[in-house]
Amino acid sequence: MATQNSLHVPYDLLIVVNEAARAARKTTDEIVADALRRYLAHRDPDHLGQHRSEHLRRLDYTEADVPCFIAESRRADRRH
Repeated sequence: MATQNSLHVPYDLLIVVNEAARAARKTTDEIVADALRRYLAHRDPDHLGQHRSEHLRRLDYTEADVPCFIAESRRADRRH
């Protein structure tokens, strides 16, 4: 069974997401995917931890790199 890959985003929210993507020099898809990962991390941290480990291996990062990424993300959150 194929999974459909489309979401409906309210127009006013889509405008804000598009602006955020432009400001961050990312695609709208990247911004939405990041938001969904953060949501799922708060909802099910064990599952995301497993996904994160697999993703980091593909990017050639190690678990030791994660604290730096977290600190960088927090700094960025405080600026916005």
